[in-house]
Amino acid sequence: MRALCNAALAAISILSATVVHAGVRITLPAVTVGRNLEAAANLELTEPATGPLLVTITSSDPLRMLLSTTPDKSGVKSIQVTIHVHSRFSSEFFVHGLGSSGTVTYTASAAGMESVAGTVTLAPSAIVFAGGSGIPLSSLLTTRGTRAGIGLYSALLDASRNFVAIQPVAGGRSVEVDIASSDQAVGHASPRKVKIGGGNANATIEFQPGTPGMTTLSASASEGFTFAA
Repeated sequence: MRALCNAALAAISILSATVVHAGVRITLPAVTVGRNLEAAANLELTEPATGPLLVTITSSDPLRMLLSTTPDKSGVKSIQVTIHVHSRFSSEFFVHGLGSSGTVTYTASAAGMESVAGTVTLAPSAIVFAGGSGIPLSSLLTTRGTRAGIGLYSALLDASRNFVAIQPVAGGRSVEVDIASSDQAVGHASPRKVKIGGGNANATIEFQPGTPGMTTLSASASEGFTFAA
């Protein structure tokens, strides 16, 4: 009799596990990410989860796109995220771009649910000068002897190299940026070299003005970054 009861309990347990997410589907967002940058994303369920759900997310091409569970971690081919009970959204994850064109498929799978696929679009990236709001700067007016703060931001570009949005440097990576002035007598950047670490999107420099006139600042980044139009 005890063995029969145990068998019945086991059957009830198995049945409960298979119906807890019945009729619920996972949806994956379409993501666009710049080369050597990362974009945050979340999975979504069509209905709130009736129990905790562990979802495995996998890149179909780890040479071009990787994934991480925190913004500062190095990317890997496959990660797991959780959707908590009564929630429709997963914990945040991060998509790392390793190419500047084309698309990569990524998939999400969970026990008792149908696997689904999503698309990641790879795009160019650049380092841009911007103000405190992250809006790119095309010019700066200052007076002699008055230093002016300038932000350097890692940015997603479109196919024509136009600015689209600020995106952090991919976790586990860093970008070194050299800032040059076309006329050192008019002014220069201080410091003249900065590093933006993984999970971060900006660094700050100061423009040190000299004699009256006009100079052009340029930011040259490590391999994989281009120049914005």
